[in-house]
Amino acid sequence: MEPPLNPPPPETPPAPPSPAPGPRRRSLLIGGIAGGALLVCLCCAAATAGVLFLDPFGWKLLDRLAGRYDPLAEAAPGDSAFYLSADLLQFRSARLQRVLQAFADVPGAGNVQSADDAVQELDKSLGDSLGLSVTDDILPWLGQRVGVTAADLSVSQFGPSEGDIVVLAEVRDRRRAEAFLFKFIDAVAAESGTTFDDEIYKGVTLYIQNSADEPVVVALSRDVFLLSNRLSALKAVIDTQQGAADSLADRADFRDLRAGLPGDRLLDVYFPGQGLLNLAENSQTGLPMDETTRQTVEALGGLYLTLAATDEGLRLDASFRYDEAKLSDAQREMMSFSARAAASDLLPAGTLAYALGHRPDLTWATYRDTLNQAGGDFDEALRQFERQFGFDADEVMHHLNGEVALALLADPDSLLVENAQMELGFVVMAQTDDAALVQAALDDLNGALETDMGMTVEAQTLAGADVFALTAPGSGGTLVYGVAQNWLTLASSAAAFTDVFDGGEAVSEAAVHRQVWSALPDGVRPVLYVDMRGVLALVRDGLPSAESFDREVGPYLEPIKAIAAGATPYRNGAAQSTIVIFIENP
Repeated sequence: MEPPLNPPPPETPPAPPSPAPGPRRRSLLIGGIAGGALLVCLCCAAATAGVLFLDPFGWKLLDRLAGRYDPLAEAAPGDSAFYLSADLLQFRSARLQRVLQAFADVPGAGNVQSADDAVQELDKSLGDSLGLSVTDDILPWLGQRVGVTAADLSVSQFGPSEGDIVVLAEVRDRRRAEAFLFKFIDAVAAESGTTFDDEIYKGVTLYIQNSADEPVVVALSRDVFLLSNRLSALKAVIDTQQGAADSLADRADFRDLRAGLPGDRLLDVYFPGQGLLNLAENSQTGLPMDETTRQTVEALGGLYLTLAATDEGLRLDASFRYDEAKLSDAQREMMSFSARAAASDLLPAGTLAYALGHRPDLTWATYRDTLNQAGGDFDEALRQFERQFGFDADEVMHHLNGEVALALLADPDSLLVENAQMELGFVVMAQTDDAALVQAALDDLNGALETDMGMTVEAQTLAGADVFALTAPGSGGTLVYGVAQNWLTLASSAAAFTDVFDGGEAVSEAAVHRQVWSALPDGVRPVLYVDMRGVLALVRDGLPSAESFDREVGPYLEPIKAIAAGATPYRNGAAQSTIVIFIENP
């Protein structure tokens, strides 16, 4: 038998299984995945940084988050007499919620302890008046900013304020904003029994109420919802948006004033210099504006105010800009001072409150000139004063040319103990460059007080200074006054006078005081300090019944731990001031 031509191949054994990946291969695989993920993250981070810092789309995200960008200022006309802007993002901050909760027990506060509570109250108010809802009709399209701009603004104590006002609201969803616009028009028309006409102005549809009174005018222009009481005012905003007129954001003084102010602001308020002057002239207060006040207002080139919620509580900043050519030498000197306050280095550590000033001699001169301009013979009144008390008050005031201070402190010997049942004392101080002249004036004053007024004046030596203790018949206490360390000082008792000049720990060195001032900007000079807890405790202890105090006053003031205010000296046409209200955590 012949073998087959193509014998079958020998049987092939099965292939062995693939070996499991070793540790090195597994590490390479994991490392590759991690590296890819890291690369993606880096690319995303780079793209995010590019969007944030390079801002190719003009979103200004960093400035928005920091509260520095206000798109509504680009729509407000440059000649606005008043501008207000609110950052709604900051109204939902945890800092503000803490402040609201601290005052939850204030009568009338109701249930408003957060931004959501405030929205609910607005829902009720708007629902009752127009049948609309903030939550359902406004918030879905509302952006970060809401503002108000006004022209020809005037304020009257005899009636409502007047002005051409435009409300501006940033829009983030135009379709929903349009739906609200028509719903709002229908609601106003139904409530007032009027109708609306429409007009096209530079491509923008305006809706104008047919009303004999000030009509409601509403429009949606670009990304801003506009509501006004004057057609011309709303058209001015549209002109500004379209570049036909300068905006507030185009004004150098507006930018300069807000540049040095903190971010994360709840509210911004701006008055241009001319707007302040017009407001002062048009305001019906019943009193004429004297020439000195007019010169001061005319020299003020602008005022910018901001309110912010901080870790400490609430902070109010003010930025001023002046026209140096319109400032008098006296005005410059009154605003120029050193950053260090000498009075705070003298007042005792237990000081409960103080207010510090500068150059009372210039204030006196301004007051004297104002009275003379008003038609009064102030010089004759000064001559009569000199005949009665024996010294020239104008000459003495001329030499009170340094700091001035008023302080409150605990004083068991105070005349207020007898008259008001409160162990609350006070010290009034004014620096002088001629202690001998002031001392001679006090000697003349003492003679008149004893001879003409039947008072008792006793010479004493306190803290190394020759002083006088004054007792009036039936006064129930003694005042101490004299010149010590070039300070003319009036105190509620000998103990209060001694506490100031005995060389003990000063309030500027006290731990609580240092903690308070650490929250204010560097270079700020102390102007006001109130230890609210200490003052309230002293007042409360002096009352016959603390129950009514706790009920009527406590909810308003007890959450406040302290108040501090400071100012920066005038420099290069500008100055700033800051007030911080320190609020207890609820």
